[in-house]
Amino acid sequence: MSDAYTQPVGVSVGLLRIIEEKAKKLGANPTTKEACTGVIMPETKSAAAAYIDLYRGKSDPITGKPYVGNATVFLSHAWAFPFETPLSVMYEHAEANPDAYFWFDLCVNNQHSAPSRSHDWWSTTFRTCIEKIGTVILCLAPWNDPIPLTRAWCLWEILCALDAPGVKFICKLPPTDVEAFHKGIDSNFRSAMDALVTTQAQKAQAFNPDDRKMIFAAIEETVGFDSLNAKVKDQMRNWFIETGEEMADKMEKQGKGGTSEFAHLAFNLGTMFKDFDAHAKSAHRFSQALSAKKVLHGDDSTKLAETYNNMAINFKKWGKVDEALEAYEHSLRLKLQDPNCGPNHPKTATTLNNMGNIYKNREQYAKAQDVYDRALKIRLEKLGPDAKVCASTWNNMGDNYRLQGDLQKAEDCLLEAMRIKVKCPELGPNHPGTVTTFSNLGKLYIELGRYEDALEMTNKSLRVRVTTLGKHKNTDATITNALKQAREIPGNVKNKRKAKAELKNSAGLFKTYLGKDDAKTKEMEKLLKKI
Repeated sequence: MSDAYTQPVGVSVGLLRIIEEKAKKLGANPTTKEACTGVIMPETKSAAAAYIDLYRGKSDPITGKPYVGNATVFLSHAWAFPFETPLSVMYEHAEANPDAYFWFDLCVNNQHSAPSRSHDWWSTTFRTCIEKIGTVILCLAPWNDPIPLTRAWCLWEILCALDAPGVKFICKLPPTDVEAFHKGIDSNFRSAMDALVTTQAQKAQAFNPDDRKMIFAAIEETVGFDSLNAKVKDQMRNWFIETGEEMADKMEKQGKGGTSEFAHLAFNLGTMFKDFDAHAKSAHRFSQALSAKKVLHGDDSTKLAETYNNMAINFKKWGKVDEALEAYEHSLRLKLQDPNCGPNHPKTATTLNNMGNIYKNREQYAKAQDVYDRALKIRLEKLGPDAKVCASTWNNMGDNYRLQGDLQKAEDCLLEAMRIKVKCPELGPNHPGTVTTFSNLGKLYIELGRYEDALEMTNKSLRVRVTTLGKHKNTDATITNALKQAREIPGNVKNKRKAKAELKNSAGLFKTYLGKDDAKTKEMEKLLKKI
């Protein structure tokens, strides 16, 4: 019926539960598509109508609430999901918003007719529908590679939510994914960051190639893919942090705070929070992991070494250098006395490498070079020249040489670090672990007077920070560096085409991160016009 879009209506939780009960007869875990073919279409076949048309004017006999009402939430989801996935998201939202009515396409659209819509219709009527409803919930699952971001039409719904004035956009990961997230974090503490890196809206596909082309063009002309990815990932990151905290708090309330299971979870959460720059939360969880391990294994157990090491990394990123060095010294002492580790083990190299960063920050460059050399020697011998940890040491050595003024050695080291990181399947050009090398090359090229090359590297760093890490001090610092480098270009142009391209890239990233009206964005656009 036409009012599904012009006068958007939605379904109540009561009606959703009726459909859910009927879908259970289809077997275990039917998909939304199977719920459509097995429940919705058979029941509406004779009327050739939308499912809501069967329930207009009817009310829940228990609550007295009408089954159909003015839509308050538009649900964006993928039909490949198990049917329980969108249902669980809607149920969770309704607990806090009991008067919610959901524009759920399964029920609202007539599944017996799928009219072809023009680009103008999608750009006007559909967008107006989103504006009238006022809230869009994007159902993101699975947590580590969300299906909706691989569906071009879901991107269109996201775009309408982001681009329409006054529309609230919410990303929801279903309660059913909490256990899967817990298992993911338990087995690999970097799985949350890997999920953010994997999530790229540009990978989305559509059955009709023309649809994909139209949607991608609309995204580029409005919010842009960087902004779309950044907004989705901001909410994913917040969900990861909140869910991780809830998991640990739940274990503590169950009296498991001193168990090896809790120590393992606290360590992994501390590492995840460190990667997200949630430093206070990270320090708290590392402290809990350390306390539990001391009770379980003793104060001088070698099993404490990695916790001290990662705790130190967090302290350094947080700016607490003295605490970081103290934690590194504890880690190194334990590793050296461990018969399964010792002075030539890659784990010892990790702590040496990280201690070098502290010395470098303290301008103790010779001391830093000494521990970097020791770390690199171990890593090359034990792991080979293409190991990603070798890239970390090459990167740190390069920056240490730059700070000492040995710019040729600095470039050699940094280019080797970039080579390893870009080709490494665990990193690649879009991973936060690669951006430090891009940033360091940017700083180096400024000192060499290669301003276009400097901005190119800084833009690579900035794009990853904006779209994967979101708002935080490191992104702010990269913005400052990019603007500083851009100011040098108009008076020192060596390659006009490259200068113009990189200034345009910077302007787009500034607009995404700061907004079009920010003074820094406007300055970047003025610099572009000077070329």
